Amino acid sequence: MPRAFLDQTLRGLMLAAGLALAAGSAAAQDAGARQGFMVNDRVSLRYALAGPVSGPPVVLLHEMGMTLEGWDDVAPDLARDHRVLRYDLRGFGLSERIDGAVGIEDEVEDLRDLLDASGLRGPVVLVGGAVGGAIALRFAARWPERVRGVMALSPAVGVPPEARAATLAQAARIERTGMRALLGDMRDIYPDAIRHDAARLDRFRALQLSADPVSLAATLRMIATTDFAPIVAAVRCPVLVAGAALYPARPLAQGEALARHMAQGRFIALETGHFMAIQSPELLLPALRGFLAQVER
Repeated sequence: MPRAFLDQTLRGLMLAAGLALAAGSAAAQDAGARQGFMVNDRVSLRYALAGPVSGPPVVLLHEMGMTLEGWDDVAPDLARDHRVLRYDLRGFGLSERIDGAVGIEDEVEDLRDLLDASGLRGPVVLVGGAVGGAIALRFAARWPERVRGVMALSPAVGVPPEARAATLAQAARIERTGMRALLGDMRDIYPDAIRHDAARLDRFRALQLSADPVSLAATLRMIATTDFAPIVAAVRCPVLVAGAALYPARPLAQGEALARHMAQGRFIALETGHFMAIQSPELLLPALRGFLAQVER
């Protein structure tokens, strides 16, 4: 049999084997993917779960006014080698609206129930933006055995006493006037320097406009009235605080101070806005991957 024919046959078999392995890996991920609702006697939450069942678990928590779709440019990359859970926080997306007040303990118990329902009982890495970061830190303080690490993106950990009255007045205004009046031209939360992707900007605005103003106001009140100092001090796992260099409402110095107040806190600054996952996933992903490599060793 000619040598050239043998070489060609061997290459064909190797290519087929490689395609079969890739297909098998994709099938393994797809087999573990699901989305739906967790409904119990406390709350109804929409969630999406993806990635290999045996992969290290990562949970993604979005900001106020967003939904689990805010992670669309981050979650698929992570799901190549991690078990990724993301969900609509109480009051947002297709999760149950907030009726009355909501507290930080409600939020962390929502996360606990969802983890249990999803079968993610081992230590997880929590990645949260703004209020999602605050929930992640409180969860880590309350159930340290369930958390491997936290990456907090421009976390919303309270309001200074001198700004509390204005924040509560803003919450009341949001309830009266709705999301469109609140957003305006969005330059305070989506600066010109990162408006290079029109589709991304349109998607962000659409998600914000879909938010329920009553639920958003209730969540804002929760942040304004919660004392996060003892919560932050109680966190013992590794924490990476990522500050948004293009979001002056939360100066980088605040993030640096927050990191210093935690036993294993560290700070980085990213040249982006407050909503990092949707505004600059290309900056967020390398930092997140680096953190995962550190805490999963």
